[in-house]
Amino acid sequence: MAEEESLQPPLCEGGNQDVADADAVVRFGATRDRMKLCVSCYSPARGAGAPLSLERLAELLLLAGVRAELDREAAARAVALLLAGRDARS
Repeated sequence: MAEEESLQPPLCEGGNQDVADADAVVRFGATRDRMKLCVSCYSPARGAGAPLSLERLAELLLLAGVRAELDREAAARAVALLLAGRDARS
């Protein structure tokens, strides 16, 4: 498990990597029954872009159409893992 957590999630595809200032991007994946949501990819902010934070994660969830109540403790752990360059996909 510790070895898995040290892996970084893949960078999100489709973004323009040439842009100097870009907000952090997180994409999500869900189980078929939609009971579990996880981070499928993460691209850190660049330049003056908005960095990842709990508030940014909540905003991205809303933009993705997730209306369930956010488990703030689990979300804060995912943000901390991502900011530390560790895998938060599980």
